[in-house]
Amino acid sequence: MLLLDCLATALLYGYSQWDIDATSAMSVGVCVVGMYFATAFLVILLLDTGVESGTNYFSYIVLEVFFLIFLQYQKNFFAGNDNFWVFLDITYYVMDFLIVLSVFTLWKYLEHSAYYKVRNISRVDGAMVLLVVIELILLAVNVPTNLFFEVNDAAEYSYTEYKWILNSVDFIMMAIIALVVTFREPNFRKKISLYSVMLLPMGGLAVEWFIISVSLLGISILFSLLIIYGNFYVGRSEDLVKKDGELMQQRANILVSQIQPHFLYNALTSIMNIKDNPPETRDAISSFGKYLRGNLDILRQKGPISIMFEINHIETYMELVNLNFGDGLQLETELQDRTFLLPALTLQTLIESVIELGYGHSRPQGTMNLVTFCDHEYHYAELSDDNGVIRRCYNLAEGSEDTFGLTAVNQRLKQMVSGDISFRGKGDDIVFLLRIPVM
Repeated sequence: MLLLDCLATALLYGYSQWDIDATSAMSVGVCVVGMYFATAFLVILLLDTGVESGTNYFSYIVLEVFFLIFLQYQKNFFAGNDNFWVFLDITYYVMDFLIVLSVFTLWKYLEHSAYYKVRNISRVDGAMVLLVVIELILLAVNVPTNLFFEVNDAAEYSYTEYKWILNSVDFIMMAIIALVVTFREPNFRKKISLYSVMLLPMGGLAVEWFIISVSLLGISILFSLLIIYGNFYVGRSEDLVKKDGELMQQRANILVSQIQPHFLYNALTSIMNIKDNPPETRDAISSFGKYLRGNLDILRQKGPISIMFEINHIETYMELVNLNFGDGLQLETELQDRTFLLPALTLQTLIESVIELGYGHSRPQGTMNLVTFCDHEYHYAELSDDNGVIRRCYNLAEGSEDTFGLTAVNQRLKQMVSGDISFRGKGDDIVFLLRIPVM
């Protein structure tokens, strides 16, 4: 509604204060909306906490486009008014230069952006500077000669058959950027967004020249900048998550090296083989060694692990649990699907939560059931029990996923394998159901 109000106000003002036609009034309205968007965009960039040199250059582009739209706004008001023909003449010179300057600033943004690196940068940079200088020389030549365009005493703009020479500088600079983007930008989404800053202005000019004479160049550039911002800067969160993951992996590797796993394994083996050790002690130490080895292997793992690795680790964990509980708590597995991957400790986290919340320090009697299966859309893992412990825990927690640590588990599932896990009703019971899309 606010945009419509701005547009209507601009149109009414144009009709009432100046003798301009409907097309010019529409151009004025489009420019008002464009300046409103550009101002809001600049405020967002100023409030952006992730400021870097690339961000600064991006802000300069938006500022240059704002002035370009403002000059288009003034051009539509003063066209045909012979009292302002000198001002109109200067406006066209500044507009041509602003277009080239915007393209050059786009290049500087790519050059300095933390997300973008180009080889032989000095050569490309030198070519861009040379093209800007050529544009300035051509504009200077046009002042005494009107070789490319002119604004006469009646404030009427016209261009000559040589105007393409002036425009070719813009297109050559765009072509250089397009080539760099094509061969150096690996991310397809970012590549398309950068192409938009070339294709959308051309589309705006085509509409302006062949369909309706409304000034669309500035607002089309602005719209393409919005696309770039959405892809490069909103996408920073993905890069930050990736960097955090890499940092955590480095810390895990350091931790594993400090633990000295081979020394621990050898020490446990020596303890297990002490003369006159009871068989139960030997079995307990063996289970603990297996569990420790599994945890250290998980620390080294960068991506998801196989379901069979997870199941084997859970079985070792259950052996250790039953040192406290006796053999009263059992885990039965029915593995119809053994082929999918999942984040490490996904199912073990749930089993630990059920044991801690449902049994505490009592000596339980019961069986948990873990079933894996698959259909054409998802891999599934279902965890249930035969005495209603999961239901009691669910009721006690009032359905809160945080009580079972499901929030963190779901975040890892979504990030690593696009999966999820949740409570599901099954008859009179509540079960955990894990889903991972079939790739």
